[in-house]
Amino acid sequence: RRHTRFRNVTGVQTCALPISLPQARPLAVGAATTGPDLADVKGQPGARRALEIAEKVFGPASCEAGQSLSGLAYVLREKDDFEDAEKTIRRALSITETTLGRDHPNVAVDLTTLGLWLREDGDYQHAEIYLRRALKIREKKLGEEHESTADSVHNIALLLADHGSYNAAEPLFRRALSIKIKALGAEHPSIVDFLRSEEHTSELQS
Repeated sequence: RRHTRFRNVTGVQTCALPISLPQARPLAVGAATTGPDLADVKGQPGARRALEIAEKVFGPASCEAGQSLSGLAYVLREKDDFEDAEKTIRRALSITETTLGRDHPNVAVDLTTLGLWLREDGDYQHAEIYLRRALKIREKKLGEEHESTADSVHNIALLLADHGSYNAAEPLFRRALSIKIKALGAEHPSIVDFLRSEEHTSELQS
């Protein structure tokens, strides 16, 4: 299996912090804000401790608990605990949808995580459902020219290319590249990956 490590958190908002709890939130949601690097720094015990604090201080169905669950899911995935990682990110997604709304940009992040993991596992049909929903949210809430929208378009293009739908993937690669250049400039390092994806797909088509 290949592992997707990404920091695609643009557009993510942190949860509301009660004024009386100024010190609790950074530790409680540290797993989510740190992202994949938590696996290198704290490991599973730290991620579970962050979740315990979030659930105790803010409640098991709170936005903070959802963010901590997302961080724990990353750690589980890094440790090849694929089944528990998927269960955990699904739980995080459910909480985020409930607390912030189904069309919130944070929901798109969990949808993307789940979609990319399903793609890695070869479940292209369900992966596409989640990735397309993430794209729809980002187009609506962040705009069609936002860099996170470009990332979602690119993710779908990669998925289509994975199962041989090159004709469908190529225009999406071009769209993602165009958005990324407009948002970040032609010299931005991330543009290289987008160019390589488009070139590779063109070679496979020919």
